Amino acid sequence: MGQMLTREDNPQRLPGWFQPLVPVALAFAAGIAWDRWAFPPELGSKDVLLGYAILAVAGLIAVWWWGFSSRVSRWALLVVFALAGAAEHHIIWRYFSPRDVGLMAGDWPQPVALRGVVTSVPEALARPQAAPFELFAPQPAVRFTVRVTAVRCGQIWQPAAGRLLVYLTCPQPSEAEPHVQEMPVWFLPGESLQMFGRLRRAFPPMNPGGFDLRTYRREDRILAELAVPYPECITRLAPASFWNPQTLLGWWRLHAAQTLKKYLSAENEPLAQALLLGFRTEIPDELERSLLQTGTIHLLAISGLHVAILVGVFNAVFWALRVPYRLRIGSLLVVIAVYAVISGGQPSTIRAATTFSVLLLGTLFHHSFWSMNALAFAALVILTWNPAALFRPGPQLSFLGASVLIMVGRRYFAGTVGTLNRDLPASANPPRFAWVEALSKWLTPTLVVTVSIWVMSWPLVWHSFHIISPLGMVLTPVLIPLMTGALASGFGLLFVGPLWSAGAWPLAWLCDACLTGCRWLIQQAEHTFPLYTWQPAPPTWWVAGVYGWWMLLLLSSGGPTRRLTRLSWTGLGGWLLGGIVFLVFPAAQDARNSHDLRMTVLSVGHGLGIVIEAPNGEVWLYDLGSLGGGDRAAWAAVGTLFTRGVRRLDGVLLSHADLDHYNGLPDLRRYLAVEQVAVTPRMFQATARREPGVRALEELIASRKLPLRTIAAGDTWCWGDCRVTVLHPPTDCAGVTDNAASLVLCLEYAGKRILLTGDLEGPGLEALLSRPPISADVLVAPHHGTARSRPEELVQWCRPEYVIISGGWASLSNTDGFTEELPRPGNASPAAPKVFHTAEAGAITVTISPDGRCQVSGFRSAAQTPF
Repeated sequence: MGQMLTREDNPQRLPGWFQPLVPVALAFAAGIAWDRWAFPPELGSKDVLLGYAILAVAGLIAVWWWGFSSRVSRWALLVVFALAGAAEHHIIWRYFSPRDVGLMAGDWPQPVALRGVVTSVPEALARPQAAPFELFAPQPAVRFTVRVTAVRCGQIWQPAAGRLLVYLTCPQPSEAEPHVQEMPVWFLPGESLQMFGRLRRAFPPMNPGGFDLRTYRREDRILAELAVPYPECITRLAPASFWNPQTLLGWWRLHAAQTLKKYLSAENEPLAQALLLGFRTEIPDELERSLLQTGTIHLLAISGLHVAILVGVFNAVFWALRVPYRLRIGSLLVVIAVYAVISGGQPSTIRAATTFSVLLLGTLFHHSFWSMNALAFAALVILTWNPAALFRPGPQLSFLGASVLIMVGRRYFAGTVGTLNRDLPASANPPRFAWVEALSKWLTPTLVVTVSIWVMSWPLVWHSFHIISPLGMVLTPVLIPLMTGALASGFGLLFVGPLWSAGAWPLAWLCDACLTGCRWLIQQAEHTFPLYTWQPAPPTWWVAGVYGWWMLLLLSSGGPTRRLTRLSWTGLGGWLLGGIVFLVFPAAQDARNSHDLRMTVLSVGHGLGIVIEAPNGEVWLYDLGSLGGGDRAAWAAVGTLFTRGVRRLDGVLLSHADLDHYNGLPDLRRYLAVEQVAVTPRMFQATARREPGVRALEELIASRKLPLRTIAAGDTWCWGDCRVTVLHPPTDCAGVTDNAASLVLCLEYAGKRILLTGDLEGPGLEALLSRPPISADVLVAPHHGTARSRPEELVQWCRPEYVIISGGWASLSNTDGFTEELPRPGNASPAAPKVFHTAEAGAITVTISPDGRCQVSGFRSAAQTPF
């Protein structure tokens, strides 16, 4: 634990391990990790908590018995803190009330009537935008959290508990002023509501590499979601009390958001809400993608940069007003607290606010500004509030950046806090080029800090978001002046706007101009210097090694011996260099050495996307689209391909011109290189080009200069030992619908056959059934397994052992489509085919080995999410 620090000690010259709160925070985090990973992720029990309490009491007895000066006592005290972290995590992550409504929810939506109390400010989701690749424009919606108090069973209201995330769909805003119009219904925290909607658990990951939304919600103690289709489905039972601080804060944040909507342009208002109020749900997808690809996505997460800018601006104002030093520090603490509260209290904001507050308080007693103690204290506050922050990339990156800043700040910013204590000079006679000196003094350390933070954070960013973008190192210092102007004028607008309209417009103009400059610089940098690459995530062991060396460096830096520090620097540099050489620039696109034929039918809702990994190493896609949005299908494919280590596609096969079979291709091209596209003769005929999506797809293929290949019945080719045969459509397929002209492929490998049928129906299906029967081991059902695909006749024609259906949860209720009750005629086996559905099993993988063994498995059966 080390010796206790006195006022004369200099914490920056002590290694991290000897700063008292550092080992405490590490022990607390270790206890949280133990409780998460050492036990299966089911619900917790009181017995485990009792065991933690008994061990903690035993540790405290050991401390009392041996005395605090004993080394055994210090380690026992660390064990007590670890047990405290484990208990806190157990309560938050595992312990739920038996009446929690989330435990009653299922995977599929079910109607329910609930009563509850609003606990958060409603946040408007991003406004829908018309796009040629989307069939249905989503309705505007808001979301908020509710503490459930009762659920209706028949005509009786029964007591209930738990938190819910409510999604309320609202009517379309007017076309006259869509960015000024308020949402039809707003609710304040503390209001009691009665709601009718559909209850379901959060989505689990359905594809390899998919985001685990269910776990993410559970970490916030939310086990279910409620979809409310109309505002009329919600009734106010009791108003909120304005004596409730949460209600007053919610009222102020809602009116602050309306002030920004009133005075700022529609393009900049969502960005201003994210920076000033912490509302990020209205950020357009395009802007968020640009921020991610330019390495400036951290600007959206209110963190140390925003708090530092705010402190700097207000300190300059107080300094100009000759505010006394101690009063100035107190005023800055109030500013930080107000900012943390009005911005929603996100973990990064709390971390930054806590750290800056502790550091500013330390300056009053002449302590070092750059102390690991302050960061450890902030970590304890965050982890006590929500232990799950330990496992989220946002807080991880936030604390990582702060630790880098402490290491660099010891050299470049050692006198920063001292400037807070300077009195206003009696006379100001700057030299002729003082501004150049001032600029260099600001620019040099800023560049050093941004480069250092990027060097240490890119492995974690790469692992979490699959992207490497060094552009942020240069772009962030350029954006800081504009961010400073936007934050300063934005806060002035929030407080002046409701009181004085004439004085608000200049502030609004300045804020708008600064945000416009930020967006313009980001967009220009993205298109002019596309220095980013999307990559499969590196191995977890390598990322853990990077931050293991960094932690060793933090704990040893500043100690009496430099041997361990030099070893840490050497190990960290070698580990990073090894990752660059062997992971970032690999010679081959994939390390697959098996000769299996592997096919994965993605779970994309109502749509289709199939990844085909051939025995010779080629990777193809058969269709990629979804009625739920092309981005959903694209991310399903990207996650699956990145999990397999695939960085490019040898080709894409499009079965026909339905949106739910091709609208994922435009988004896919953002993340992966596509070598060619193969289509049927009807795909881009005049009748098909009437659809805006087909025209946009044809223009996209032409603009990207992708080789376009037309295939028809009778064409064959080989992927190594896998033979591909086109069974349908013929070259001349005029007079039939797009579905009837779907591309039908037969894949043959090691004596096994797989049949891919698209949306085949009508005359096209009749033409296929008129051919001589074949034996297919796996059939991907046409038209999402509905009765229009004539299931019984098709099963009799190809006699499959397995049938795979790609569809949404609504298609599970089809009783007249493919079921396991369909007979499979033939002498081999009288049993019916085994049916897999992507809405139930997740992504379905078919693996055929060179010796002819065929295995079919669902992703959710191998990666089940508890309850």
